[in-house]
Amino acid sequence: MESNTTEAIDFREVFRAIWKKKLVFLIVLPLTFILSCIYIVSIPRYYTTDMKLAPELENKKTGGVLSSLASSFGFDLSDIQSSDAITPLLYPDLM
Repeated sequence: MESNTTEAIDFREVFRAIWKKKLVFLIVLPLTFILSCIYIVSIPRYYTTDMKLAPELENKKTGGVLSSLASSFGFDLSDIQSSDAITPLLYPDLM
C-alpha cells in the first residue's frame, strides 16, 4: 500500500539558515551585481537586419484596390502585369 504523505516546508528553518549565512549574501550579491553591470555595459551591442519588399500587384483587367488607390494619386497602373508577391527567389529567405 502506498501512503500519500506530503511534507510541508518550514519557512522559518529556511530563513534561519539564510540568516546564519547573511554575511556571505551581503558580500556576494552586491559584488555579483556590480560585476554583471560592468560586463553588460562594456560589451558593444550590434544589431543587423535584412528586409525585402514583395508587393502584390493586381491584374489590369480586375483593377482592384491598388489600382484605384494609385489612380487617385495620379499613377497609371494599367500596363503592369499581375504577379505573385512571393517569388521563388524569396523562398530561401522565408524558410
